[in-house]
Amino acid sequence: MKAALSANYLDKLDRIQVPTLILAPAYERLIGKNAARQLVEGIPDATEVILPNTGHMFRFTHPVTYANTIREFLQVHLVGDLSTV
Repeated sequence: MKAALSANYLDKLDRIQVPTLILAPAYERLIGKNAARQLVEGIPDATEVILPNTGHMFRFTHPVTYANTIREFLQVHLVGDLSTV
């Protein structure tokens, strides 16, 4: 457990070579706003989307916004039309 809490991979983020979606809540109090910023700055092809009116558990409190944001990202970066999914 100690190793998991002290691990730091920020210097390896530039190895990620695929489009990456970073979802961040507008009102992050648990992790802090800097966490998403570090990912965006470290991953070469990262896209950050800040979800309005959300907190840390946005996947559960705003599932439609969460799903639609992922769908839009995938349409642009991966497969095209996902309107039937």
